Amino acid sequence: MRLTCARGPAARGRRRGFSLLEMLVLIVALGILIGLLATTLLGIVRVEGGSRAALDRLSIYSRLADQFRDDVAQAEAAPQQWQTHTAGSACLILHMPGGQHRVYLWEANQLVRMDFQDPAKPIRTVMLARGRGDVAFERGKSGDQLLKMRITETHLQRDKKPATHTLVEIAAALGGAQR
Repeated sequence: MRLTCARGPAARGRRRGFSLLEMLVLIVALGILIGLLATTLLGIVRVEGGSRAALDRLSIYSRLADQFRDDVAQAEAAPQQWQTHTAGSACLILHMPGGQHRVYLWEANQLVRMDFQDPAKPIRTVMLARGRGDVAFERGKSGDQLLKMRITETHLQRDKKPATHTLVEIAAALGGAQR
């Protein structure tokens, strides 16, 4: 006697494949995975942008510090007044060899370096652009050769109160006497 498997009418009408419910579950799972991937990539892009901005800022401050230290090291003196400029927290005057002068001036929310090789035509260089912080100069007591430039930045905190942070403090000695 031979055994045969009887197929009923329900078994003959079925095809192999995925049901609609299985396809729906697969589509939802893929949607969740794509959403997680997009969120991760967006986070990576934000972190990379913040890192790039921080590196750019550090590069700017590094170049500014090098220039400031070089100028102060070459200077013979830091007079209190010269022509129309008066030294203070927003102005630093440097008397250079050969009777020339360099003036660091904080005006209109930007740091300007003026080189007076020709007093009639000073060379103006923007050392720190607007929105990069505030600059203040500090001189030691009379006879002290140390000059400082402090760059601070103000941010709004979560409670909308301003918070001031010192970003960079650059110190240099007149004539390069103290290294």
